[in-house]
Amino acid sequence: MGSPFKGGNGSFMFNADKPHFFKIILQETIADGKLGIPKKFVRLYGKGLSNKVLLEVPNGTVSEVELFKSDGKIWLQNGWKEFAEHYSLALGSLLVFEYKNSCHFHVLILDKTAMEIDYSFSMTDGDEEPDLEGEFQQPRTEETNDDDVSVEILDDFPSYHKTNKKSSRTMS
Repeated sequence: MGSPFKGGNGSFMFNADKPHFFKIILQETIADGKLGIPKKFVRLYGKGLSNKVLLEVPNGTVSEVELFKSDGKIWLQNGWKEFAEHYSLALGSLLVFEYKNSCHFHVLILDKTAMEIDYSFSMTDGDEEPDLEGEFQQPRTEETNDDDVSVEILDDFPSYHKTNKKSSRTMS
């Protein structure tokens, strides 16, 4: 399933026919374990919201979260904390919500650097150890004639060259 936020050429593309809102994760969001839905969105679309909503990220993973309604405000609450922990939401994270229907939102998550997160990492359940086989490159070693000396070669290690440019000015 392709990303609902990306066009055919991979560029960002939002469907203007669907309402959107964004939320920045604040300290109170983390402490309270809930996320408020903007008042204007609630005023325009709140009557159509169901008690449980689905939050779908661009890789197709769907999480169920319950809505809590109080004094004209609506909060994502039961299930929100798990969603936030799973995607490592932190102070300053930005979420863009696209309203699909009464119980379905597409959610785009940006980290503190304003870059979209990598959704492909999935947490394991229970006591299972994550299978990282092949995830990291194993270093090659080459031995020399001396038995206790080896060299570690990293294939894809970036090289940075520092250049020292001396000023052409002369002291008088």
